[in-house]
Amino acid sequence: MRSQKGFTLVELMVVIAIIGILTAIAVPKFGAATDSANKAKIQADLRTLDCAISMYYAKESKYPDTLLKLVPDFIATMPNVPSPYKGTVGLPYKFDNGGNSPTYRAYIEITTGTKIFADTTTPVW
Repeated sequence: MRSQKGFTLVELMVVIAIIGILTAIAVPKFGAATDSANKAKIQADLRTLDCAISMYYAKESKYPDTLLKLVPDFIATMPNVPSPYKGTVGLPYKFDNGGNSPTYRAYIEITTGTKIFADTTTPVW
């Protein structure tokens, strides 16, 4: 009798089912990690822009008209919002003084109208 080497159809189907189950578990966790990384990048970019705005003010004794005035003397390039990201697709970073504050701060305004600043600890993304 001849011994054949290889896997049976049942063994292959079991392996494919296990791979499918593992993938179904891993994909949502990867998505959550991506969201967390994007939030961290946005807040780091906002901190960088806040520092550049402060340096511009220290040198020029006034705030810049636009964030583009910070390039290239105070930041190398204008950071981009991670895209696509929940509520931020195509939205630029902005800055203002909040209406009554003497200092200007960078923020991103998401589609719900909420302004997210660098020190926002629990933003409603």
